[in-house]
Amino acid sequence: MRLSQAQRELFHQHGYFINENGGAYLSGTSLGYTKKVEVASVYERAREDCGERPNISAVARECSTSTWFVRKIESELREFGRVLKEDEMPKRREGPIGPCSKSLDNDDMLILYQLYLDEPSRTRASYIQWLFYFTGKVVSESTIFILQ
Repeated sequence: MRLSQAQRELFHQHGYFINENGGAYLSGTSLGYTKKVEVASVYERAREDCGERPNISAVARECSTSTWFVRKIESELREFGRVLKEDEMPKRREGPIGPCSKSLDNDDMLILYQLYLDEPSRTRASYIQWLFYFTGKVVSESTIFILQ
């Protein structure tokens, strides 16, 4: 189903985005179990029709989702034989999750914060140099950018 311009504007007013196939989604939230089942059924039908892996873009177009979402469903079907509900999803990694969670600990964050308080206009390169001086840790500019 293609959305009209008025429908697109209404979705945008409510904070939704429109993917390349005309589907509306809210960034950072799951599409939901019903959509997963829909994509899985279209994927399975297409696989039966062609006898091999179906065209991911065609499935995404038909379901108004992204190709990334179709690949996610494909992965669940391959690994578990079905799509999983939110509470059934296995945790992929133990420990903290989020930006810089692997590279920086609380002490590093405190040092970076103190550096910021000392000189708010400091460059990213300066943060990297001083963090290395105090801790011996090497981080990328993109790690520092995430924190700014």
